[in-house]
Amino acid sequence: MKRKYAKKVSSIRTKLIIYFAVIILLSSGILGYMSARGATQSLTDEAQKSLSLIANESTKLIKSRIDAQIRILETIALNEGIKSMDWQVQRRVLLEHIEGTNFLDLGIVTRDGYGLYPDGSNTYLGDNDFIQKAMNGQAAISDLIISKVTNELVLMFAVPVKKDSNVAGVLVGRARGDNLVEMTRDMGYGEQGYTYMINSEGAVVAHPDSDMVFNRFNPLK
Repeated sequence: MKRKYAKKVSSIRTKLIIYFAVIILLSSGILGYMSARGATQSLTDEAQKSLSLIANESTKLIKSRIDAQIRILETIALNEGIKSMDWQVQRRVLLEHIEGTNFLDLGIVTRDGYGLYPDGSNTYLGDNDFIQKAMNGQAAISDLIISKVTNELVLMFAVPVKKDSNVAGVLVGRARGDNLVEMTRDMGYGEQGYTYMINSEGAVVAHPDSDMVFNRFNPLK
């Protein structure tokens, strides 16, 4: 009788131990899951804040790099030879300065909208927004466009050339199509993160994969 009772008590004790062990494991698992989920959410929130901050800082840095290119043109535009609007004099000045810039070429756009380049090429550029802005006295930069001179994808910078306080023409600088890619190459998040840019139409204008830029990839389309 005592043996049966002892065996029954032992069986109940074993079951209770198993039940409590299961409850403890389940509780630990649930707590662990909730903690991991909370930690993951916290990390995600922190990453989103960091990405937002990096995006804002990257925007400022890109703007400063674009402004630096524009300032180079504005400095050249102050040259008396450029302000003379005498093409032969202007041509000599452009040839002197081109090597000290990151531009592929420099040119002058006259009031009638024609662009003149030191190599003798010329083309009508007056119908471009960035030229019209510069003609109105405002420095401007184009979207990625196909050059009418080289038939390549390029980025154009333009600043007004002022003579006696009036806009007498426009100084343009033609940059490589991957110019924005170079500007963003050192930006990213973590070891594998990277920066990319799209224009107002959704087309990629800067991306580590340069084919996306030159093929004008548009994820929206």
